[in-house]
Amino acid sequence: MTADSNSTDRVIDDRKPRPERPQQGVLTGKQRHKLRALGHHLAVVVQVGQNGVTDTVVEALDEALQRHELVKVQIADERDARRAAAAKLATETKSAIAQELGKTVLFFRKREKKSKFGDL
Repeated sequence: MTADSNSTDRVIDDRKPRPERPQQGVLTGKQRHKLRALGHHLAVVVQVGQNGVTDTVVEALDEALQRHELVKVQIADERDARRAAAAKLATETKSAIAQELGKTVLFFRKREKKSKFGDL
């Protein structure tokens, strides 16, 4: 037998599946206003590069939302593509978009337990 006959082109994905999270509800104007004010001084935590919205980016945003609840993301793309990428990220992470300003998007997803945003 040769080495080529035993080798397969399968990729083993040993990552844990993302846990099911409830969808963040639609934000009211007052909630968005408060979140924008709180998110103003935040640093960008996740960046979407030239490869667009990949599984790695979605996982990074999902984890950042679980830790921080309010996350700033920078998307490097054209205007329409940025809007589509932001919508896809919000759908994939079950979060809400609090603000879109230029290349920066502010995402919010309230934790079920120990939330810093209990009044929202």
